Parts: sequence; C-alpha cells; structure tokens
Amino acid sequence: TIAGFAARTVETAPITIVAGTRGEEHGEHGTPFDQDELFNTQLHVPLVIAGPTVRVGRRPDAVSLVDLGPTLIELAGYTPPRGMIFDGVSLGSLIITGRSSSATFALAAVFSERGPPRALTVIRGGYKLIDGNGTLELYDLVADPGERANITSSRVQTVAELRALLNARARAAQIAPF
Repeated sequence: TIAGFAARTVETAPITIVAGTRGEEHGEHGTPFDQDELFNTQLHVPLVIAGPTVRVGRRPDAVSLVDLGPTLIELAGYTPPRGMIFDGVSLGSLIITGRSSSATFALAAVFSERGPPRALTVIRGGYKLIDGNGTLELYDLVADPGERANITSSRVQTVAELRALLNARARAAQIAPF
C-alpha cells in the first residue's frame, strides 16, 4: 500500500508505476479468443507513472514496458553502470518535459512456446508495422485506429523505415548482455 507515503512532500514522494500487461482480443480481427496477437486491442494497456518531477497529463505516445527499467533509474537520479545494456530506453524526457522525440518508437513481440518470436511489431509516428514471419501489415493508427486497412502497398517507404527498425532490434537481441 502507498498510504504510508501520503504525508510526504512532493519532492520526497515515491516513484509509483501502475501498468497493465495485456489487453483482450474479442474476435475483432478474426482470431480466436485468448490468442496472442499484436493488434492494439491487446497491446494498448494503461500505464501510470507518478512521482517527483513527473509532469501531470495524458500522453498518446506509444511506449514499451521494457522502457520502465531505464526510466526508473533516470527518475530516481541514478546513472546505470558503464556498459549496462537495456532492451528499452528511458522515457524520462517525455515524463518530465512532456515532449517526445520523433525517434521514439515502441516494440512488441509474440513468442512461440520455444524459439524465436513468431511476430514482431513496431509503432512510430502514428504507423504500426506487424511482421508475422515475413507477412507484413502496416496500419495508420490515426486514420484507422481499429487496424482494419492494411496499407503496406501504398506506403512502401514507411514500411522500409519501420522494417529497418525491427531488423536493427532483432540484430541487437542476438548480442549476449553478459
């Protein structure tokens, strides 16, 4: 419980994070119930961060839960040890100033029981690319928030840029952290 922190000043309040882990797909995209997919019905979950220096407000930015580790380290005022590699990036500037970088993106994956991911997705700048083992789907999340119209063929450059991000992340995942 965080009730014990109620008497603290804003400057000494704890950093508190509440995050959902998975949404629910109820057949919206023609898949069986309880099947893991990369549509926003499953990926778009609540994330609340509160604490000293955290700017109050609601943000539409896509972020990954793997960003929480580096974010907590930065918000707590620590510097990670040299050479420490994180899967995510700190959201500190977004949380403190409210401004996001155009380079900000979010990643997600669906894994089989064993082995490599069976599908990957990247979200950046209002676009979402899903790579399901070579089958590509691109969605304009602003014009099509329900992810109904695959626009891969009409946005070739966007597909190439987002696929390059996915490929770079896949290469990075092959490097042992120790």
